[in-house]
Amino acid sequence: MATGHYTLFDSAIGRCAVAWNSHGLTSVRLPELSDALTRASLLARQPGLAEAVPVGQGAGWPDFVQVAVTSMQAHLAGDSRDLRQVPLDWSGVHDFESRVYRATRALGPGQTCTYGEMAHALGEPAALRAVGQALGRNRWPLVVPCHRVLAAGGRLGGFFSARRQRDQAPAAGAGSRDAAARRPALLSPHVAGRKACRGWRRRERDFTREC
Repeated sequence: MATGHYTLFDSAIGRCAVAWNSHGLTSVRLPELSDALTRASLLARQPGLAEAVPVGQGAGWPDFVQVAVTSMQAHLAGDSRDLRQVPLDWSGVHDFESRVYRATRALGPGQTCTYGEMAHALGEPAALRAVGQALGRNRWPLVVPCHRVLAAGGRLGGFFSARRQRDQAPAAGAGSRDAAARRPALLSPHVAGRKACRGWRRRERDFTREC
């Protein structure tokens, strides 16, 4: 029996994926190098999902999924949207991570804080590393805007940092040229239509300010 549904959708940076159940979104995945890899990345974390194949744009999806998808599409095209009202399924999220994610969702477009500031706000000033680790496991990039919580020196942290490190790590025995050819360009998307997304074309800090 399916534990929920998912679909892939077009955006200015490529094909993203979103999964949901009756309680809310269970996952958001940013584009991999192909639909197959994006789908595999999602299903590796959530096996048992059924792919939704709607007739027409979003027909048959719950209203909150349609709102989430259209808002993320606009957001990635440079039109910042407030995604704080999109319901999430918090099942399996540990208490500390839940606190980090809820505090992160309170940051609106253009607002930022550091890991240290987040830790202090949570009443655990020594937990800045735990904050970064929690954001690196973020199931809902964009909806939980971990790019607004900055590492030292104003660098993007959280999911975006974890993904960049993963994508840039060369395979064992492979040359740097081969590794570069394989890794996705997360902050400078390789996909057609990338010029539509102002924030993703700019430096990391500029993206954070706008999105």
